[in-house]
Amino acid sequence: MGEIENVVVPLVDKSIQEKITVMVQESFLLKAESERLLNVAKRAVEIAIEQDENAGINYIKANS
Repeated sequence: MGEIENVVVPLVDKSIQEKITVMVQESFLLKAESERLLNVAKRAVEIAIEQDENAGINYIKANS
């Protein structure tokens, strides 16, 4: 007998599995949105340095 035969696999209720699925999917969406907003912020800083602060702020407003 191998160790794998002694592994206990928990039985999780279907509704809890569905909640976990939704939460994982939401976390991926939120991660993608945070990366997008970080890129907007980086670009806004570049614009503020190259042009002026108001141009950077306008970029953020247009892309948020």
